[in-house]
Amino acid sequence: MGTDRPLIVAQAHRLLTDETARQSMAAVGNPFGDGLAAERTEQALGWLIGLQAERPADFTSLTGKDTAAGQGLDGGVAMDAQAVA
Repeated sequence: MGTDRPLIVAQAHRLLTDETARQSMAAVGNPFGDGLAAERTEQALGWLIGLQAERPADFTSLTGKDTAAGQGLDGGVAMDAQAVA
């Protein structure tokens, strides 16, 4: 859709007036995730720099795919929290 004003207006009008189209779009889910990325980042960084003893659980996305191509927080490379600090 981009910045095409007539297209944006037409799509907005369609979603506001066509209940089936609105439900179809809403059923896809939030393209921006679950809103918890900052919290997960804080936990991961805390663990990496030694502020948190326990490694946070690997994140499984809304699509069911693990982070870092399934490799977890450290991308598959063994990380020593003390070495990072």
